[in-house]
Amino acid sequence: MRGQKRLIWAMTALELLAGLSLLLAPGIALDALLGIGAAPSEAIGIARLAGVALIAIGVMAHSGTHGAPSWWLLAGLLVYNAGAAAVLAYIGAGLGLAGPLLWPAVILHAGLTLWTLVSLRTVPHP
Repeated sequence: MRGQKRLIWAMTALELLAGLSLLLAPGIALDALLGIGAAPSEAIGIARLAGVALIAIGVMAHSGTHGAPSWWLLAGLLVYNAGAAAVLAYIGAGLGLAGPLLWPAVILHAGLTLWTLVSLRTVPHP
């Protein structure tokens, strides 16, 4: 249970921070993540939308800090982290876009995927 709480707190903090960065300073966030110096307005708009989505994930994750996290919450976080790691790795390896934070973000999401898998195994399936 304690490891699950740490996971949920980590996810809450990381997603809120990333979401606020994309929402409030999308140009800086895109440059740090993808190496896009002068992002087009379309990318800025999509980055802000992604920021709102990450804030929502952070709020949702925080709900798991009040009582035992549900199996469904952890399953959702697993899908998100596995997908984020895969998409970010594709952006770097397949599209050749990479800022200084891209590969650390891939590693972070891969690690959170493994941590979520371990946590998910200890929660009863509905």
